Amino acid sequence: MERLSYHPQLDMQQLYAFDERLRNIPGSWNTIGRSFVHAGAPDVIHLRWLINDQPWCTERGFLDFLDVRSHRLLLNCFLQKKPVEKRQNANPKATTAGKKLAQHGRQHAWKEKALCESIGLAATQHDQLTEALHFLELQEYIELKHPHEWMSSSLLEHIANFDATFSWCVQAHLQNHRALTRRCVSFKEWQSLHLNDLDILAFTDDGLIMTVACISERDLPSGFLQNFVQRARIFPADIVLLLVDTESESLLTHRLQQINTMLKREASTCEQRYLQDSSIIYHVTKNIYIANTAGGIDPTLTAILRLGSSIKQEI
Repeated sequence: MERLSYHPQLDMQQLYAFDERLRNIPGSWNTIGRSFVHAGAPDVIHLRWLINDQPWCTERGFLDFLDVRSHRLLLNCFLQKKPVEKRQNANPKATTAGKKLAQHGRQHAWKEKALCESIGLAATQHDQLTEALHFLELQEYIELKHPHEWMSSSLLEHIANFDATFSWCVQAHLQNHRALTRRCVSFKEWQSLHLNDLDILAFTDDGLIMTVACISERDLPSGFLQNFVQRARIFPADIVLLLVDTESESLLTHRLQQINTMLKREASTCEQRYLQDSSIIYHVTKNIYIANTAGGIDPTLTAILRLGSSIKQEI
């Protein structure tokens, strides 16, 4: 089985075109720090090996793999680590390896049944799990430790959660829609306002300016939604999207209610609700949208781009 090492390519033309679009936005917007145009960041789980005749072992194939929610949940399982209990009388002559284990936590081993239950697959969908696990083994992100039992490899040791990879998925799908897109964008003008950084900033080929805040089902950091709303007010984007990686509409409506409270609006009186391949999309204000990923990341983004474009044409 022939395999080639995969390295994300830097598109210099896109870099220059992005900077040009940014300069044409009204106001002063000077980027600072490091932003990303592809998957080549240390906290992003990306394709490692190009392998012929193996499912998902291409650049686009890996993106398709991650567009399936059960696959994202599967990777999340292998990012979990058991905490190591603190000992009152630790051995002062502990080895370096032992200290490292104590710092990072003991990896958690997963059996097939537990994985199925954790990612919501029925027993009849066992073949789907087997195929996904085989792919992650080929990419060397997990290792078979015992029959029908897997652990994460050292490649996942430094990755705390799936957040950065989720943001990269959104970025990559927007780039496939021919949008000029960067991840982790910070502005000099926002330093004193403590609003940095933008998860995603994109310029579409039909003239839309789009920002995306990518969040998971976990509790949000304090002030996250306040910053999201404030950015929507002061940055001239046509689409300001809060994208929640969940299938739950109740969680989505909870975030919607929080945003409505900040906007001092009555909940569920102004926003429009759309359904796209099981994904729920709320158009909250002129430029604020909130959506989940129940129908897949790409179908959700496609619907929002179409909606934002039609609204801009009407204006």
